[in-house]
Amino acid sequence: MSFIRGTEYANKLNSWHNNLEEDRQQRASLRRCSSLLDVYTSSGFRDLLFKLKPLWEGKAAWRFTALAIIAGVVSHVSENDPTLSFAERMAQKNGGAPVMSELRFRRLLAVRTEEGLFRELRRAVKLADGRLNIVSLADDVFRWCADNQMLAFNKGQDIRPTDLIQVRWSLDYYGASDDNNQE
Repeated sequence: MSFIRGTEYANKLNSWHNNLEEDRQQRASLRRCSSLLDVYTSSGFRDLLFKLKPLWEGKAAWRFTALAIIAGVVSHVSENDPTLSFAERMAQKNGGAPVMSELRFRRLLAVRTEEGLFRELRRAVKLADGRLNIVSLADDVFRWCADNQMLAFNKGQDIRPTDLIQVRWSLDYYGASDDNNQE
């Protein structure tokens, strides 16, 4: 299931990111956010909320939180690179080593809170030198928040492992690592 990818929301997210690049004040205010509470009160986040209103309004609260994580993290992305998924970009070789080490990648997979995800994804953007696929990242954040909500209420019953974003990230990361090693 895709929340952003392949929908009209992808274009709106790209448009918001482009506007953010032009509005240095909004971008700077989002980049200074050290917590989700800071993001919730920023003007850049409010702008994204209005652009993506049907995606969250009147729906589960986790969607609002997902958009805050997206706003806070994407504000650090300087170049939208749609060629690779988020996890594939983390595995991409940078001078012989992956952009994100396996240890740090495992730390990302182990995150259990929204604040933790926000913190780890901001680090990931910095490791990637600000070059990421923002639509892939946004879709993955939505999936992570949905999975987190589902696991909290269903206690893992009737969940296929391949539906979880951590499993998909692992498949992309290690699959891309294997591809890099074969070249």
